[in-house]
Amino acid sequence: METRSDLPTRLRHSEGFVVETQSGRFGTVEGLRGGTPDFLVVRSGWLGRRRMMISLEDISEVLPRQKLVRLRPRYMTIQA
Repeated sequence: METRSDLPTRLRHSEGFVVETQSGRFGTVEGLRGGTPDFLVVRSGWLGRRRMMISLEDISEVLPRQKLVRLRPRYMTIQA
């Protein structure tokens, strides 16, 4: 069972992983930001033009073998 404190370690080599929500593919991991790190940088949208920072608190699980990061069900996209 992974703990919240394991996330930064599990995400260390996550560039290129697919990020998904309950409704499907959300984007691709570009990198990590912050001191601990605190945020996942994700590219999404048509041709990956939109870049977002997602708090590690919004991640439910990391599956390295599948190269997959799943977001918590409460995560919602706000479009401007």
